[in-house]
Amino acid sequence: MNKQINEYTNKQKHDIHERIYKFVIRVLNLIKYVSKTPENIVLIGQIARLAISMGANDQEADGTITRKDFISKAHDKFNKAIELKPNYVVAYLQQALALRAEGKTTELTIALQNAEKYSASEAPFSFQIGFMYYQDKNWLKAQDNFRRALILVPKYANALYFSGL
Repeated sequence: MNKQINEYTNKQKHDIHERIYKFVIRVLNLIKYVSKTPENIVLIGQIARLAISMGANDQEADGTITRKDFISKAHDKFNKAIELKPNYVVAYLQQALALRAEGKTTELTIALQNAEKYSASEAPFSFQIGFMYYQDKNWLKAQDNFRRALILVPKYANALYFSGL
């Protein structure tokens, strides 16, 4: 049964690529017959680019990696960014998001602590760190970061809102 399902799935996958290819060829052949008036020249170019783009996007999508591989590669890039610039708050925040997606809570906490250490003078970063703590139900750390954002920018709307929750 699994063999039949795999064969069917592979046939469908091949079928969609084949149909897209045939569609692109038909569109490119069709635009050969459109009259070349000044008004149509722009449209012909746009339609040709659209069809070619559709084919290219299909081929690119076929080579995609799994979510797990993507997160792992992103995590490696964030580590490299931090290695090059140890006080790069954005890299720590993005790293924390990748670690959350991987379910690595201990490393997530370390990344957030590093982000806190380097974001003392930036209200948006303080808020974002507070929001991540909020999502992890670490209310005290969330409130501390929301307060820090409000000290830096007293009318920071999001920090005011989440401080009131």
